[in-house]
Amino acid sequence: MKRFNALAGTALTADELREELRNGNQELFTHFIESQKDSLLETAKIMRAGIDSVNPNLPGSYCTVGTNAEYAAEIADILKGADNFPTVLLT
Repeated sequence: MKRFNALAGTALTADELREELRNGNQELFTHFIESQKDSLLETAKIMRAGIDSVNPNLPGSYCTVGTNAEYAAEIADILKGADNFPTVLLT
């Protein structure tokens, strides 16, 4: 919520945001999706740093389930590591 509110310039609670999204607030929906993307990419970078601390040559891949693959290519590119090809597994 902190990331979302900073991006959207709001001070909504999670319940208030859910209500706005249920009511079809497209502007807040766009900010919500962007905050999710930022969180996922940041998490992938943290995961890659952990892998690199053990073995920077170890390739990483990204597996996603269902239809939520909007940022799969970007996440896979972060997780792949240096000199490896990005891999996305869709199940």
